[in-house]
Amino acid sequence: IELLHGFYAKDYLHRIRQLSVTPSRSDGLSMTMIIDAIALNAADPSAPSPADESWRVEPSVAVYRDAILNRNFFEPPNQAPRFEGRPEVEAIVGQPTTATLSFKDPEGHELRYELAEDAPDFVGLDALTGALRLSPSETGRYELTVRVTDSGYPNRTTEQKIALRVNEAAPQRPEVPEPDFDDARLTVLTALVEGRDGWTAWLNVRTRGETEKLRVGDGFQIGSVEGTIVDASPRFATIEAGGLRFDLKPGQTLSEAAKAGKPVSPSVD
Repeated sequence: IELLHGFYAKDYLHRIRQLSVTPSRSDGLSMTMIIDAIALNAADPSAPSPADESWRVEPSVAVYRDAILNRNFFEPPNQAPRFEGRPEVEAIVGQPTTATLSFKDPEGHELRYELAEDAPDFVGLDALTGALRLSPSETGRYELTVRVTDSGYPNRTTEQKIALRVNEAAPQRPEVPEPDFDDARLTVLTALVEGRDGWTAWLNVRTRGETEKLRVGDGFQIGSVEGTIVDASPRFATIEAGGLRFDLKPGQTLSEAAKAGKPVSPSVD
């Protein structure tokens, strides 16, 4: 193979028409070649040999050799693994995170994973499952390269860039212990009544046997819920309480609706 590479790397108009290689009686090989070559009448007989190698041949002998020797004669050419996931992984600073990379091999071969040298120190990778283990200590954006090699013949390797984004942890809502007995747990929206001044929400406080009739803009405090009616319609009343906004529907208890509240977005002037 090295002889063939050296022959065809010369930038001449030549080829091997026939090649015969047999073991010799001594240590070595007996080789016979029939070579065709084209000579140009206009060429200068004293012209120097070509300084550059022919573009028809792979410059690297190793690559040229690999394409000939490292072949599978019994199956179609092996295809490289393919990345099918999102090229971005998010993590929370100070919290261990595991993310599995999604690679698939067209022939179903087993895959082996490894990290390239550019991986941050807080990143680990399971060589068999492709699970990334992240233990970031500070926020930031990072990048790493994952190499995935299949078990086919010859082995094929795919490299994939993965972006890492480490964020701050979301602020935790302080837990407020519920009182032993809370009127809001037994307060139900019984009616939504439309009048000349708009809609009125009727909240029946069963523990007191009373009904609070509240218009839009009215404030109230029933048990653990202190809030204001900010909107009303035939289907529900919208309430703001403790920085949260939620909808209270007929038949629903006040405490149940308040637990599903979402933070109120700040207004923009």
